[in-house]
Amino acid sequence: MNADNRITASLSKVSFLQIIGGSGITFFGGHQQWFDRFTQSFGGCGPIAAANILAYMATNNSELSKLYGYNSEHISQEDFSEFMREIYQYVTPREIPIWNIYSDKKASRVGIPSLGITNVDKFVAGVEKYALSKGIIIKTNRFNEKLTLDNAVNYIKKGLDKDCPIALLNMFHKVDMQWKCPLTGVVKPRVLKRHWVTITGMTENKLTGEVTLEVSTWGGKATLCLNDLMELDWKSTFFSQGMVYFEFISTCSAELKAQTLSD
Repeated sequence: MNADNRITASLSKVSFLQIIGGSGITFFGGHQQWFDRFTQSFGGCGPIAAANILAYMATNNSELSKLYGYNSEHISQEDFSEFMREIYQYVTPREIPIWNIYSDKKASRVGIPSLGITNVDKFVAGVEKYALSKGIIIKTNRFNEKLTLDNAVNYIKKGLDKDCPIALLNMFHKVDMQWKCPLTGVVKPRVLKRHWVTITGMTENKLTGEVTLEVSTWGGKATLCLNDLMELDWKSTFFSQGMVYFEFISTCSAELKAQTLSD
């Protein structure tokens, strides 16, 4: 505990994924606006969270380098954008026919072109299948405890202590965030709603009880109050919100990899 009664937990790389843009701007993780189609950008936060996690795992463990098949010493926006498109084929948001076509043609929203990834189970299945396609078996650690602040804090701390970024989905409960724009460096108020982010750090104030999360979203770093998420229904039948992180188990046989690709 620090002298100011704060307990912190973070990934071993506090800079997370430094992605270098064409103009030399450094991004804090991926940005869904880098997708080619408007519909992908509109509902692509889930694939971005998956891409963030898989790329971080690949750059932190040589046994997992196949998860990110690009230059991991210098992660460029161009390479990461291509990686995002690859992940989108596995962690695939539900696009709405007709509206997605018109939205892509206009390069702006027409109706609701995509619902995104609204279910943690679908997110997990896509990430696991992608890893298997690269010959890697990963373990899913999903938050399944009763939703209390202490349980959530313990879960997040455990994941970060294992050096695992954590995907967080919030559906309908509006939560305020402070987001630092990577282009200008200006901190702006944003809202976390119907959105996936990647948790990279946490600070717990033992005096006030407030817990602050550091997350990657829209290519920048944001902070939000975990206490504000306590009203969520994390076990909703239709929209399964919550948290999940992944750990490396082993490489897999060629037979299992081939079976995965054929499914």
